[in-house]
Amino acid sequence: MAAVSFNPGFALLLGAALVLVTPARARNLIALAASLGALALAFTPSFGEHGAFAQIGLRVAPLRLDALSQTFGMIFALAAIMLALHGGAARSREEEAALLTHAGGALGAVYAGDFVAFVALAELSTLAAAALLLSRPGAAAKEAGQRLIGWQALSSVLFLAGAAFAIAQRGTAEFTQLSARTPAGILILVALGVKAGFPLAHVWLKDAAPRASAAGAAALLVFTPMLGAYGLARAFAGEPALMWVGVAMTVLPAFHAMAEDDLRRALAYGMTAQVGFIVACIGVGSPLALAAAAAHATATALGVIVLAMALGAVMDRTGTARASKLGGLARTMPVTATLACIAALSIAGAPLTAGFASIALVFDAFARAGEPVAYFTLVAAAGAAVAHTAVRIPYAAFFAPPRWKTAQPSQFGEPHLAMLVAVVLILGIGAAPGWLYAFLPPDPIRFSPYDWGRLMVHIQLAVFAGLAFAAARAARLHDVDEAGGDLRDVDTLIHGPLWRLVQRVGGAAATAHRAWRAGEAGL
Repeated sequence: MAAVSFNPGFALLLGAALVLVTPARARNLIALAASLGALALAFTPSFGEHGAFAQIGLRVAPLRLDALSQTFGMIFALAAIMLALHGGAARSREEEAALLTHAGGALGAVYAGDFVAFVALAELSTLAAAALLLSRPGAAAKEAGQRLIGWQALSSVLFLAGAAFAIAQRGTAEFTQLSARTPAGILILVALGVKAGFPLAHVWLKDAAPRASAAGAAALLVFTPMLGAYGLARAFAGEPALMWVGVAMTVLPAFHAMAEDDLRRALAYGMTAQVGFIVACIGVGSPLALAAAAAHATATALGVIVLAMALGAVMDRTGTARASKLGGLARTMPVTATLACIAALSIAGAPLTAGFASIALVFDAFARAGEPVAYFTLVAAAGAAVAHTAVRIPYAAFFAPPRWKTAQPSQFGEPHLAMLVAVVLILGIGAAPGWLYAFLPPDPIRFSPYDWGRLMVHIQLAVFAGLAFAAARAARLHDVDEAGGDLRDVDTLIHGPLWRLVQRVGGAAATAHRAWRAGEAGL
């Protein structure tokens, strides 16, 4: 029973501690062993709470197993395995430890059964995410790390305030369904929304991910946004407002994702759109919609990890991820290009990929929900996502007219192995989606995505996406950001005038406080 009582995230945290004191040759093996151990623990069949204890009068449950936590736990454990395979020997011990801590904190939070354990592990993951940026060379990465801490500190404060209200109201710290019409629910909803990338809060992801390493970007794109989505599914399933928030998340990033010259930043916008599909399904709240949310989280994580690693490989080879300076790399990076294209096909929802198995569930859930406006908006947003993420990113990096000097072909290596594992899973789920459907919350479902009606929807989607991409190219939308500056978003206001206002107000408050203390001392 001891193994059952061990939170899978703790295996990764233990691995993080070990890599700090082991030689470089052993670090990769330790990271892989810890990740495989976490995956094995994630599939523990004994559902329920384990290892609960009392702390300051509250019941703390470090391990709660059910279908929802198991599905998201599987996603995070698989992501950790791919990061370990990506090439830990080439990373510093500090970065390896930060990656394992980031993954372990997020995985541990998924299995936490109470507010206290959830927020503690989630913030441990956040600090490790910031460390991935603060340890990078250059002022831009360090400033992005500081901003990431600011965003996630806001999330933590809101969550803790909401948890305090919930505990006072209910007399228990159990992390379970909440109402978004209470102070506790509102605060926790906004806190989780910051992590998931709600509109206005989405900018932290596009700010942080492009400034991390290849593995760091993959981790940042997956763990924190998916942890936010998990929390929303845990506490706010069936909340109508979430459906429309999710729909907005799928639509609003489309322009920036298509126009952004930095392909890693464009991928971050694309990730926000994909999380929007998950959030919208959580808002519907039906059993089929919740299953669709979990399935789409799985498919999205696999596809985005591969694309993030592919763009990291492009950066390592060329020194840039800007579309205006790339192109034609398929000739010198054929393996990377092939794997990236398969991942892109999955994000596009192409048949025989994991993305098709998940997006078919999403469309079916909305078709049955009786929300035609939301349904057709999501279909249009899916077409836009095909254009701005699945088509544009591989095209700009690998198949556009070359703007990079010809180089020697790259060799198969550890990054390719990590990407290959993800691609095998993408194709395996697409060919036989039944095994994924068997794990989905709240109960295993029977669903066949491969019927003629659903295939026709995706064929039409691909046609419209191709037309949208061609129209965007004809309108030279990709030239909007080609000058090399950051494309303006709401963070221009948040990190500009508002931040200066906060600094001035804070400075004035500090001056007033010092004057007050000086006056007290003189009495």
